[in-house]
Amino acid sequence: MIEKRLTFGILCALSLFWLCAIAPAEEGKKSLTNEDFQRIAKKYLEAWGAGPGAPFIWVIVAMPNASVPLNIPGIAFGAEGLPVAGVTREVRGYMIVVNGKMAPESSLSSFLHELGHASYMRAHPSGAEPVAAEMAAILFFLEALGNEGLDELAYREARALTEMVDEPYKSAVARIADHPIWKKYSSPARP
Repeated sequence: MIEKRLTFGILCALSLFWLCAIAPAEEGKKSLTNEDFQRIAKKYLEAWGAGPGAPFIWVIVAMPNASVPLNIPGIAFGAEGLPVAGVTREVRGYMIVVNGKMAPESSLSSFLHELGHASYMRAHPSGAEPVAAEMAAILFFLEALGNEGLDELAYREARALTEMVDEPYKSAVARIADHPIWKKYSSPARP
C-alpha cells in the first residue's frame, strides 16, 4: 500500500512538473517572486498545522536528481558527544518536494497542488483513490490561487489541465466539469 501511494505521489509530482513547465509566463504581468511563494506557502502551512493532532508536513525545494534531505523539526539523533548508536522515532506526516528549477508561479502551483493531495490523504487515511485524490488536488489549488488573487495563474493552470491526456488527470477533469471552481477557471469566456 505504501509503495502504491509513493508511486502515485511520484507520478503526480512528475506530471505536475510537466504541467507547470508548459505554462508560459504571462506577458506584461508582474511575476511572483520567491518571497511571494514563501509567504503564501507559509500561510497555508500554518493553516494546515493549526488543528490539534495535525500531522507534520515538510516542504522541501530540491533540484532534479538531488537527494532530498530529511530534517524533522524536534527530532535529533542525540546530544553531541553522547554515545548514541541509533534512534527510532515515530513520525506521521507528509512531505512535499517542489522542483527548485521552476519559476515561483510554477513552484506555488505545484506546492498548492501537492498540499491538496496531502489534505485529501489526511482526510482519507485508509487509502487514496487516484482520480478522487487528483480531483481534490486540482480544486484545492485552483481555489487557493483564486483566494490569493492569482486568477490569471489559475486560468492558465486550468487550461493546461484540460490539455492533459494522462490518467488520473483526464478522468479527474471530467468528473469536476460541473464544479463551480472548475467552471470559473476553465471557461473560455473568462471575466
